[in-house]
Amino acid sequence: MTAICILIVFKCLVQNKSLSLRRKSLSRQALPPPGIKYNQRKVELNLTTIYFIRHAEPDLRIKDEVHRPLTKSGTRQAERLVESFAGLQIDTVYSSPAVRAYATVKPLAHSRNLTVRTLEGLHERRIGTWVDDFETFSKRQWSDFGYKLEDGESLGEAQSRNLAALRHILH
Repeated sequence: MTAICILIVFKCLVQNKSLSLRRKSLSRQALPPPGIKYNQRKVELNLTTIYFIRHAEPDLRIKDEVHRPLTKSGTRQAERLVESFAGLQIDTVYSSPAVRAYATVKPLAHSRNLTVRTLEGLHERRIGTWVDDFETFSKRQWSDFGYKLEDGESLGEAQSRNLAALRHILH
């Protein structure tokens, strides 16, 4: 199946990397954009880093896209995320409402005492019906971003929805 995007967002303030600016170089017309603080000779940038994580191994015997769980191997993969992200500050965890996506980030969120926030816009493209020959279907979709099956979603539609969800997270 296609990759689902799961977002883990953390924010950091750039410290020890200040930009030296001459005070006279900033006029009223050249004020820093939003998110940048100017204090005498130092500019601090408020940065947001986003990690996109593909869901762990799903149980493909379950044909329901939303309720498909992880396999035992997938559960172990999800648990390894805790170690993979050790030492990184994480403030917020987002997931698609798909069970396999939520189950992938739940151990990491739990290890940080964070709640997984689900956002419908993060769901992978909706195919419509189960496709036995997924490779052929996928090639056709990638060659035509408007192609979709009945009750399904094109890659272009999925991309627009995913980008709207990302904008929602960032604002």
